[in-house]
This record gives sequence, structure tokens and C-alpha cells, in this order.
Amino acid sequence: MVKLKFDEIGPWSEIKLEIIEKYAAAYSNILSKQLNLAYVYIDGFCGAGEHIAKKTKQPIEGSPVRALKVAPPLKHYYFIDLDGQKTAYLQEMTKGYSNVGVLHGDCNQLLKTKIPARPHIREL
Repeated sequence: MVKLKFDEIGPWSEIKLEIIEKYAAAYSNILSKQLNLAYVYIDGFCGAGEHIAKKTKQPIEGSPVRALKVAPPLKHYYFIDLDGQKTAYLQEMTKGYSNVGVLHGDCNQLLKTKIPARPHIREL
């Protein structure tokens, strides 16, 4: 596993992560009932998947880890970040997932060039 220094986040970021987790779960639950619909999770600034709470210095799950825990699971996940160490760490963390793409680079460019319009038909 790649060694890196995790970002320290404050209370507002912790609340934001909780909101993302709840929203993703509701979204997935609703969309899973739609037949023949391939829905994906795209995180353009995903980070390493783990943070450190400034206040407690304890690990906090980041948005990629939270998204992967959503039930029912989404059809595909794309995690993108500018920091190569963070994406390398996240690639290691998600090795066992066949429906996850981890990309290093500018999400504005990668969304146009690397994310397929129909992820259930063509993979990265």
C-alpha cells in the first residue's frame, strides 16, 4: 500500500461526508428500482478515501469508501483526483472491485475523455 499523509478535515467536512453518504444511499435505493438503468457514482475530487479528523486525530472514511458501502450498490464508480499518491492509494484499496475506475488527473478533462457515456457497455 502506498504511504501518504492523509488530509486533515474539520467538522464541516465531516458533516459534508455524512450528507454525501445519506444522499448516495437514497439515490441508489430509488434508482435500483428502475429496470435497465445503469447509474454511476462519479467523484471528481475523491482524495485517498480516508482522512484524519482535525479535532480527534482519528481516521475518517472519505467519500469513495462511503460510496462503496452504499446498499444497494451503484452500477459503477469513478474516482478521480489530481494527486497521484492519493489515486495510487485508492487503486490499492479498490483492487477487488470490478466496477471501480480510479483515474489520476484533471476531472474536467477526464470526464470528457475517459468516462464512457454508457459505462455498462464499455469499461475504461
